[in-house]
Amino acid sequence: MKTFTNFFAILVVVSCLALACKKSSTTPTDNVINTTVTDNGKTIAVASGQTVAVTLNNPIDGGYEFNTPIYDAGVLNLSSHTHTPGDINRTGDGGTDTFNFTSLKSGTTNLSITASRGKTDTISMFTAKVVVQ
Repeated sequence: MKTFTNFFAILVVVSCLALACKKSSTTPTDNVINTTVTDNGKTIAVASGQTVAVTLNNPIDGGYEFNTPIYDAGVLNLSSHTHTPGDINRTGDGGTDTFNFTSLKSGTTNLSITASRGKTDTISMFTAKVVVQ
């Protein structure tokens, strides 16, 4: 009986150690690649399912409004576009806009975000090559 008790105790200890050493199967909580204007013109490599967040200063102080981003919809999906207001006490602070793109499948796309003032004045705000692996 004592041998059975010792065997059971060893089995419990080994089981606890095995569970403690087991790698986590959960997805990392930081599944977002954050980019800004400093990443303009760069190549951004992401895994399928990751989000690319592009945060840019809002150009409203010059009378510009963001246009619809241009990208391959088979590779990326614009999952959200949010505006964070600027400081009302700072002249010209239009805040920031964040564009969240979810990568859908392997492939490459050029991502372009522009802003326009009127019908003829368009400026480039952000361009990047996004490679989904």
